[in-house]
Amino acid sequence: MSLQAAIIFFGSQAKLARVIGVDPMAVTQWKKRGVPLARAVQIENLTTGAVKKEHLRPDIFGEPDPNTHPKEPAQAPAASLPARPDNDVRMAPLDQETSTP
Repeated sequence: MSLQAAIIFFGSQAKLARVIGVDPMAVTQWKKRGVPLARAVQIENLTTGAVKKEHLRPDIFGEPDPNTHPKEPAQAPAASLPARPDNDVRMAPLDQETSTP
């Protein structure tokens, strides 16, 4: 499973970026550079394990167990996505994740 599985889970690259609190360009950069470790853990938590950190970063967390590798992740129902009130506290984007200051 890869970053594409997380994008499918949330419905789009823009939705993934919005839910985790980063610029969509950061997600584009992850396709080339890899998902940052903290974001891999965050994605696993937000998907309640549907997308595993081991699949996003096998170089760090080890190769995933083939028995936990679903063929195609289901898209998350809208009700299962975290609410985003204006005062929602989020993980701040890391400097290398986005080119905007």
